[in-house]
Amino acid sequence: MLAQYLKQFVQLIFAPTKGWEDIERESGEQFRIAREDGISADSPRVRSASYVEEQNVWEEHRATRCFYSCFLPAICLFALSWLVRALYGTDDLLSCIQKAIVTFVTLFLSSQFARYIFMVYMPRIMAPSVLIEPKGRWFVLIMQCLTFLGAITLVSNIVKTHLALIEFLPFYVIFIIWKGAKFAGVDEKNVGLYMIIATLSILGPTYLLSILLNALI
Repeated sequence: MLAQYLKQFVQLIFAPTKGWEDIERESGEQFRIAREDGISADSPRVRSASYVEEQNVWEEHRATRCFYSCFLPAICLFALSWLVRALYGTDDLLSCIQKAIVTFVTLFLSSQFARYIFMVYMPRIMAPSVLIEPKGRWFVLIMQCLTFLGAITLVSNIVKTHLALIEFLPFYVIFIIWKGAKFAGVDEKNVGLYMIIATLSILGPTYLLSILLNALI
């Protein structure tokens, strides 16, 4: 699962539109295989549900597994990258440990806050063709965007030379979010509202929590 997650992440960076399409296609294929093998039918409620309902339950369950087996290890790595600065001698060890804790806590809490906001507001802007809220897909979108933000921290820590380009990379997340509108099941006429909700719920907490926690430490 981790290898697939990283492959999807890299593809989203270089080709967001195709990346989201491939994630949707691969998810559908994996669900069909799991359904044929009887893996998805792990409860009477799911077995008696419609195909769409069953797929949504399966995708949400898989997204939760991905959170524990892929997202959490990734943000641990991003947090630990601060220790590289201690090796370089650019920051003292205690400061790097504090920043590592802030990075992990910020990305973790941001994922939960964004997930809550999505569940509250996204149902209001869904396309008419979307019969059931794709909560699993929303969570995948959130995790991939936060993984990109964490990867920026990783790059800025391991590259000794300051690169001005890194300061602008967070704005690329907005582009990835925009290209993920169809994947998230958003109605075309509500893409603008979706951009506001998704951007504020993903980028907003990340920066606000980082500023707040750094100020407390």
